[in-house]
Amino acid sequence: MKQCSEARHGGIGRMKEKLLAVYLSVILLFSSVPVLAEEIKEPQITKEAVQAETAGASAVQTEEKTGEALFEPTAAPSEPTAAPPEPTAAPPEPTAAPSDPTIAPSDPTIAPSEPTIAPSEPTMAPSDPTIAPSEPTAVPPEPTTTPSEGDNSQEGATGGQEDQSQETDKNNSATDSGKDADSEDATKDSDDWLEQLSFASRTTMSEGDVIYKTVPDFSPEIHEYTLYLPDFTKGIYGLGVSSYSEPVLSTYVNHNGERESVNLNAYAKYGNYQAMDYIVDYGPGENTMQIHSKSGTKDYLVHVKRILSLGYLKAAYQGTEYVLYNHEREELFADKDPDFQKEYDLYLPGDTTGQTLSLFPETYYYQYADVREKYRVTINGTETPTDEEYACVLKGGEEDVEIRLSYEGVEDTVYTLHIHPVQKSLNMTFSTESQGAGDTFFVEMHDQYGAKITSNKEDPLIFTGLLENNSYSYVAYADGYQRVKGQFTATEENGHINIEFTQKAKGHYLEEMTLNTRQHSGSGGMEKTLVRHEELDQELGGITYVAEYSNQYSSNYSFFLSASLSAFAPAGSEAVMSATDVNGNPLSRKMLLSKENLDYRNGFTGDFFKSGEYGARRGICTVTVGNGEEQEVYKILVTRTLALNDLTCSDSSDGESIFNEKRFFSNVFDYTASITDQVKQVYVKATIKQEEGYSLFINGQPWESGEELEIPITDPVTVIPVRLAKEETYVEGALAGKTYTTEGNYSITIKRSAVSDMTFQTDPEDALVCVYDPLGKRVMPSENQPNMFAGLKGDTEYSYTVSCYGFKTESGTFTAQPGGSLKVRLERADTKHEELTDNEWWNYRNNEENNGVTSVSTPNNPKETSEKWALQISSSWSESCTPPLILGGQLYTGSGKYIYKVDKETGKILAVSDQLKGSLVFALNPLTYAEGMIFAQVGNGQVQAVDATTLKSVWISEVLGGQTLSPITYKNGYIYTGTWNSESKEGTYFCLSVTDEDPDNPTEIKKCAWKFSHMGGFYWAGSYATEKYLVFGSDDGSREGSYTASSILYSVSAKTGIQIDMISGLDGDIRTSIVYDNGYIYFATKGGILYRVQMHADGTFGQLVAISLGGMATASPVVHNGRIYIGVCGTGGQFQEDAGHHFDVLTEDANGLYRAYSVPIRGYPQAGATLSTAYENEDYNGDGKPDGRVYVYFTYNVYPGGISFISDEPGQTEGKAEDLYIPDKKQQQYCISTICADSDGTLYYKNDSGYLMAISSNSAYLDDVDITCQEGKVKWDDDFSSSTGFYTLTMPNGTKAAFVKLTIPSGRTATVNGQPYTGITTVPLNEQGEGEIQVVVEYGQQKRTYRFKLLGLGSNADLASLIVSDNNAVNVTASQIPVTPAFSKDITDYTSDVYTGGKKFLNIFASPAGSFGKVTAEAGEGTRRIMRFENTAGTLGATRFAVYFDDQAAVAQVTLKVTAGDGVTVKEYHVALRRTDTYPPVLSDTRAVRIDQDHAQVSFKSNETGYYYLAAVDKGADAPVFDLSVPGTELLQGENSFELDVTGGSAKDIYILAVDSYGNKMETPVHLELQEYKLLTVSFVVTPAQAQVVVQDDTGRTVPQENGSCTLFPGNHYTVTVSLDGYYTKTLDFVASEETTRFEITLESSRSSDSALKQLYVSSSDKYGKGILKLTPAFSSETINYQAVYEGERSYLNLWPQVSDPKATVKVYAVGGVKKSTVSKEDESIEVDHTGSHPVCRVYFEKQVFEASVRIAVTAEDQTRTDYFVKLYIKDTTAPVLKPVSASRISQKKASVIFKSGEKGRYYYKVTEKGGSDQIDTSGKGIEGIAGTNIITLKKLSAGEKEIHIIMKDEAGNFSNVLTVSIPDSRKSGSTDKNKENNISGSSGKKGPGGQQSTAYIRNNKDSVEEGDGVLKKMNKTSSGSSENPQEKRGAVGSDRKKPDQKEGKSDTKKKKLKKEKSKKESTEGQTPEKSETKTSLGSSNSGAAKQANVASASSGQRLPGELKVVSGIALAGGLYLIFWIRACVVNRTRTAWKRRKRERNQVV
Repeated sequence: MKQCSEARHGGIGRMKEKLLAVYLSVILLFSSVPVLAEEIKEPQITKEAVQAETAGASAVQTEEKTGEALFEPTAAPSEPTAAPPEPTAAPPEPTAAPSDPTIAPSDPTIAPSEPTIAPSEPTMAPSDPTIAPSEPTAVPPEPTTTPSEGDNSQEGATGGQEDQSQETDKNNSATDSGKDADSEDATKDSDDWLEQLSFASRTTMSEGDVIYKTVPDFSPEIHEYTLYLPDFTKGIYGLGVSSYSEPVLSTYVNHNGERESVNLNAYAKYGNYQAMDYIVDYGPGENTMQIHSKSGTKDYLVHVKRILSLGYLKAAYQGTEYVLYNHEREELFADKDPDFQKEYDLYLPGDTTGQTLSLFPETYYYQYADVREKYRVTINGTETPTDEEYACVLKGGEEDVEIRLSYEGVEDTVYTLHIHPVQKSLNMTFSTESQGAGDTFFVEMHDQYGAKITSNKEDPLIFTGLLENNSYSYVAYADGYQRVKGQFTATEENGHINIEFTQKAKGHYLEEMTLNTRQHSGSGGMEKTLVRHEELDQELGGITYVAEYSNQYSSNYSFFLSASLSAFAPAGSEAVMSATDVNGNPLSRKMLLSKENLDYRNGFTGDFFKSGEYGARRGICTVTVGNGEEQEVYKILVTRTLALNDLTCSDSSDGESIFNEKRFFSNVFDYTASITDQVKQVYVKATIKQEEGYSLFINGQPWESGEELEIPITDPVTVIPVRLAKEETYVEGALAGKTYTTEGNYSITIKRSAVSDMTFQTDPEDALVCVYDPLGKRVMPSENQPNMFAGLKGDTEYSYTVSCYGFKTESGTFTAQPGGSLKVRLERADTKHEELTDNEWWNYRNNEENNGVTSVSTPNNPKETSEKWALQISSSWSESCTPPLILGGQLYTGSGKYIYKVDKETGKILAVSDQLKGSLVFALNPLTYAEGMIFAQVGNGQVQAVDATTLKSVWISEVLGGQTLSPITYKNGYIYTGTWNSESKEGTYFCLSVTDEDPDNPTEIKKCAWKFSHMGGFYWAGSYATEKYLVFGSDDGSREGSYTASSILYSVSAKTGIQIDMISGLDGDIRTSIVYDNGYIYFATKGGILYRVQMHADGTFGQLVAISLGGMATASPVVHNGRIYIGVCGTGGQFQEDAGHHFDVLTEDANGLYRAYSVPIRGYPQAGATLSTAYENEDYNGDGKPDGRVYVYFTYNVYPGGISFISDEPGQTEGKAEDLYIPDKKQQQYCISTICADSDGTLYYKNDSGYLMAISSNSAYLDDVDITCQEGKVKWDDDFSSSTGFYTLTMPNGTKAAFVKLTIPSGRTATVNGQPYTGITTVPLNEQGEGEIQVVVEYGQQKRTYRFKLLGLGSNADLASLIVSDNNAVNVTASQIPVTPAFSKDITDYTSDVYTGGKKFLNIFASPAGSFGKVTAEAGEGTRRIMRFENTAGTLGATRFAVYFDDQAAVAQVTLKVTAGDGVTVKEYHVALRRTDTYPPVLSDTRAVRIDQDHAQVSFKSNETGYYYLAAVDKGADAPVFDLSVPGTELLQGENSFELDVTGGSAKDIYILAVDSYGNKMETPVHLELQEYKLLTVSFVVTPAQAQVVVQDDTGRTVPQENGSCTLFPGNHYTVTVSLDGYYTKTLDFVASEETTRFEITLESSRSSDSALKQLYVSSSDKYGKGILKLTPAFSSETINYQAVYEGERSYLNLWPQVSDPKATVKVYAVGGVKKSTVSKEDESIEVDHTGSHPVCRVYFEKQVFEASVRIAVTAEDQTRTDYFVKLYIKDTTAPVLKPVSASRISQKKASVIFKSGEKGRYYYKVTEKGGSDQIDTSGKGIEGIAGTNIITLKKLSAGEKEIHIIMKDEAGNFSNVLTVSIPDSRKSGSTDKNKENNISGSSGKKGPGGQQSTAYIRNNKDSVEEGDGVLKKMNKTSSGSSENPQEKRGAVGSDRKKPDQKEGKSDTKKKKLKKEKSKKESTEGQTPEKSETKTSLGSSNSGAAKQANVASASSGQRLPGELKVVSGIALAGGLYLIFWIRACVVNRTRTAWKRRKRERNQVV
């Protein structure tokens, strides 16, 4: 019974529990209805959905982009600097490092013969860093270019000439004033400041150039001169040198009326003259120049006067013409000399009395009528019209004829003809005895004026009537020989000349024929020998010559033939060269024949012999000479020589080659090697590049390529033959099918001798002896015997050096013999050089450790940093100056071939050194100072020492070859550095004693103390030296970009250079200096690894640790206080901006290196940083302790080439790079430069602009400047920065005034244009809307000036200059090609003179006259393509257009379009470029149109003029043969048409043959077909039907139509045009055919489909153009996904969309995160407003949401739509706000705490006793919390009052204040204790069921969440209990109890175990001190409450069954209501979505 009763009571209890659960579920569901309703009514688009949509769009876009064609590659920068042979290619590649990164053109002014597009890449460091020398990098256009590697020429940027009025010396004289600053004071006020002044006809003087003398001769005390120039010259070149080191300026008004100023000493240090092209034009115009300088107190004047000249002077007497003077004939040209010939002796035969001498004078300017008419010619006092014959009657006997040339205002020029009658006439007889010459021998003869002398009619070898004592020239000819030239003077004694022919002609018709491997004579190459082989004439069918080429040549770039006709070639002869290419296709071209002094080389565009797989195949070139009737054939057989890829011979297996020659060359076939008699065999290995079909024989036996053959050696001399062979077959002509063998034969001669040795005895004993073998390899001494050298090869000559610091080095040679001995006594050298004192920076890093650490106070606030001065030492990146040394209070820097001493306070040059042996080139490394000398790297593997006081040369080291790129290390009287030749060649590290061994010889050649070689060389490899050892790194010997683990760290004896230790297998080139700190050395590699190596005292290496940097590093690391600082290259491109470059801060301990943090930076920092420790003891955080902060400064190799810095403190884990200094525009370039600092903290550095800059602290600054105007928006060239002093602003058109508003920091004052600033200042502008604003800020004694240049856009669309040249540099005047008429901005059509060179393109240099004008070019007829270059080397600011001719075009038409700055005004210029016409006419658009049955019209276009022949024959008949001897029809350039009679209507074949005006005819005529006469009806069906249809034939005739049909002729071409207003017109071209007689044409609406955005801005300001945020990526109408970030909190951001088409509309739709109240409920759109004419959309953020996404829909007029997606971010800076709700003690061990948070995040808590500490550990993960109510359930509490401390961190990392909530003590249920106050937010507690609970407790609060999940829970779920414990789900009385005898099943045990594990996990996550505390959700809390309620109910007795029924009914009704309500919401939502989709479809339609 007991059990039954218990069972029954248990069943009732369970039923009650279920009913109560249903009841609670209904209540909870009703409470959740508003939340559910809101979710259903307005469903949210989740962030994930938006991201997925965006990602999809991005994916599509990416796929489209990958399909785009890439831009044509540029051959390197820049070169930004384009590095020489490789650019700071940059430059004009970024600062390119020497010979590796930098690819600069080897000649910066002459770009490659064919333009390459390069990029400007960046300063390329010499060949590497910026681009290092010699290592080709295709950089980008424009970086610091470093010396270059290889022969890869790349265009570099050359800066334009700077304002000559600048105070700093930009171009310095080569003259050393020899005075310091103090001694110059005495001469500063001298009037006679000019030391040299001269003028010339060219910038560099060579043979034939003229020095123009001034009158009087120049002397400094004379200040006025006259300079005479002939009127046939234009411009002049000047050179001036001042006694001060400053510009010498020549100022004048040029012939265009513009004022010019030219620096005459710009290139004085090179001895070059500066051009003044426009001081005078051709003609009589005169001018005056004013010579002045800054320091000169009195100017010099030079008056340019003109000397008049005739352009042509001819005399005629008795039928004979005498050309006395002619500008067009070189031998008669006056050659620019003012003293040109003006007197002539004219010898006339017989008595001249009464005879008429006809004179023909022409002025030089005969082509310019307006000038020519002003010349006056007077002959013997009688004025005669110029260019007309004047008859002068002679008086007889000796007399003079005076020809006077006059021009108003110019001194007359008088020509005098001295007439000499000659009574005696003489004869001259010619003869020859040369074999075979007699029958064809003849002579041509001319007098001294070019008049032809006629021979005797009876005997053509006798010339009679020669005037006694006159000079004559002759040319003798004989068939089969080359012509013979000579001169003689007619005398009685000299009446016979015997001609000896010695040179055979190439044939009868060709006198000379030469073969060259280069097309142009100036491009190098070599002449190939043509060997005559008569025995092959018959077989090959022509006069045969043989030329030999190796298998590495191809004909298209190495076979160029020139030929000249002989006198025996038939009239009208021409030459055609032909061949068959390697693929069997015919090659043919007409040859351009060479003439007197003019050599033309002709080549094929295809290959008739080729390298690679065709390398063994011969080729045959045929040259056919004649006129069609008579011809002669020449054959050139090209035989091949096979070449090995490699050949080695060694004395051990796989050993080094022992050739006496330095290296193997494939085209050198004989080699020698020397061995000792101890060697019994050698090992020979040959390698073939192409192995298939080739046979290799070594020493007579077949062998495999790449395999060693061991060959015994016993004889004193052994010759080993190596033969390479391949069998081939002729494929052309008569020899087709015949086989032959191509071979290559090498020989190795082995000489064997006795083993020898040599012992040196030296004085002093510690002198170093180094011995080198014949190849220059060092021979190591015997161990423990440093002066004994064993194992030498007998009878072999060795060289040696014996050196010691303080002594003169001895060097010599010896021949090795057994037992050799040599005594060497060194002579002491005691010369010392005056030491400089107060030295602040003396070497690379100012210390021996190479560690860039300084203790001076450097600038650390960008606003308070300013440029102290900037000195332009060079105008080219290729001669950029070195970072300076600071010695004796002055700066020392090197540039080009000079070292400069510079005042460090003013930037003025104080002194200049003597010219150095070589150039410092890219000057990336500073100079080095020691012992009173400065050491400079001058190229070619040399170092030069210069006395630091006098700047005179002391000594020059021996030539080692290669680039000297590694910083120079000094230690104990020796310096150390290395050379680099290329990635795959050896370089040398070498040691030099600095001793001045010969004080009297400034150019003494100093021998190296020792040399150390490594394959790959040493590049930027600075060494660390101690007394015992020297440590340096190497390159890895692999090609650029292929970094292998094969570079080596070496440790060698500092004294002997003998290796102590090495670490191999390092990853990538070691291109940093070795940095030493506290027993360790540090360095990095291009493989991206930073290494640290422990150093032992003996020079051996210890522990090595490394860390990957993620990119290559070439900057020497800086080590300080356990932290390492280094710059790293990004992966997006070495010379690209924002390409992932970063600056890393690392930490270290004994076990390794670790990255503390990495800072992104704009460019690659390729040079070592500088660290200042001056601020370490400052307390920045206010804790009373030094913070240890350091500042690290570095440069970067992209524009603008400034200085960046970071601050760092011990333990710091993140940082940010800031710009300390940004140079002015003219100083911006790529940059590879270290930074040095003086004792005042001033920083000094340089970049590729050629400027040296000083940067110091200056507290006078502005916070901001705002310049506005009423007319519109002002455009700045750059954002305002407090540290930048110059800006250019663009003003809207018509701007009258600018308004200046300054933001001035406290304590500063300012003036605007000299007026004190008191508020917004108005600055009036000129009529062009331009002006200047100067703002001066003062703070105490400090002052700073800001300059603003205001420019109007303007409407000037004129050209300022137009130059045509075949050179890539505009200033090479010798290469300029004149245009007709001469350039004037008002003339728009030009034609160039005929270019006679061989280039395929010509350059047009064009500059716009307007400040913001742009020039573009369009290709016309005859132009294949145009390449555009801006800001590249040699353009001097102009735009260069490389215009390529069509292959068969002699004229290329180009249209230049100049667009003014306003973007509206456009002007066109037309230029016709001409080249020598050797090309036949090209006919295009050829058509034959039948007009009717009997007539047809033939039309075509021609690219040039001439004449043509046309014939029609019956269809299928033979082509006609045209008779070219009769005149043809005139051929017009452009359209030609001809009406043809075709009576009968039959089908015809029509042929057209054209010949141009130069006689070049088409090889084959054009063939057209005219179909048989028929009529064809064709109909047209158009939509809309009312559209108009017009049909026209090719003659332009409109074909009549009837009912939509017309009658056409089959075969004719027709054009149909269909048009209708409101629709796009359609045009259809077709050929009438019976196959198609019906055409259907549908027109499209003309409404616009442009749905693109023109621009898109995001801003934080409501004013257009203000507060613009960076859009990522930058806006492009083709990109649809963007994002923008605002660094702060605000409620909204503004979108400013601008459409391309005004007819398009814009709507913005919310996607996510947008405030709902601002979004239309109908279509989720956001209102678009307008500010003025600018549409703007305010996007408000949802509360506590920091990311908003919108869609911008642009709809075109025709409803085409494009969507753009924008994500907007704001930064959360507000901390969460926590508020208490309640704290309830459920039991003694349990409590529930409820609090509210203002935003979601993760919270942390700690439970303490009352009054405990509120410090909370927030280092863990924390617990997820929501914005709203959060509940914490605590378990296992101890007795007594407690406090819980809570803190929350939001997603942005902001922490709330600590919330402390009191937890009351516990009491048993039913206790009568008084209520206790809970002290929760001031509210009193109220007793709850089973414990203390606050009245603030809200049982069913909708914000409740289950703790730890952070998501909303469904209330019906939480009400049923969320615990995993099944007993808790019962929620009834005794739910926690169980019978003592009740057993747990397996399932219960498992569930308990799971619950226990979960509880344990939750307890761990809570991170509270008490393990008993747990967390819970509101759901679980409600469940607990239910349990408590049931406990109370059980204690009061059972409820009545009726109550249960009522509760059940209510629950059921509530459930049914809820179901129906949810269904209604779903239906409503579906219907709304359907309506929206329907609306969108309607919009699309």
